[in-house]
Amino acid sequence: MGVEGDATVMLRVGANCRSRLDPPLPVTYFGNCVSGHGTPAKVSDVVDPENGIAFVADKLSNLVKGLKREVIEGSEEKILNLLKYVKEGGGQAPGRLLGVAGSNRFDVFGSDFGWGKPKRVEIILDRVGSIYLVESRNGGGAVEVGVVLEKPQMEAFSSLFVNGLN
Repeated sequence: MGVEGDATVMLRVGANCRSRLDPPLPVTYFGNCVSGHGTPAKVSDVVDPENGIAFVADKLSNLVKGLKREVIEGSEEKILNLLKYVKEGGGQAPGRLLGVAGSNRFDVFGSDFGWGKPKRVEIILDRVGSIYLVESRNGGGAVEVGVVLEKPQMEAFSSLFVNGLN
């Protein structure tokens, strides 16, 4: 990631807020209703060769479990804090965010806007450090993962990922 191990990164995830709004959205609503949420982590924990992937998965899982119906409340303050973090780096290197785009719970393959369900779903990632998760078309809880890293970091990540699965 190009930063020291004791530096802090912000792990971020988007939450589908459609079912969390009061009053609820009309069933005819067509559009995004996503709110971002984050939790800090030390770089050394994120890139740990033995437990990095499990650490990040646990942090993100706890973050998602902590989402409540009032997920939108305080959004203005959250956005201002995020902008401050990106600008100032939370006391660390400016702009060190680890964001997660997508979710296996968005049911992207179940969407049908009148021309049939999608045969393929891809999220376009345009910056190094991006990761996406999307449910597998085959279902069964499988998840497709996309990652964008510089070549040396991708080689290290691939090795750690494969070893972590074994």
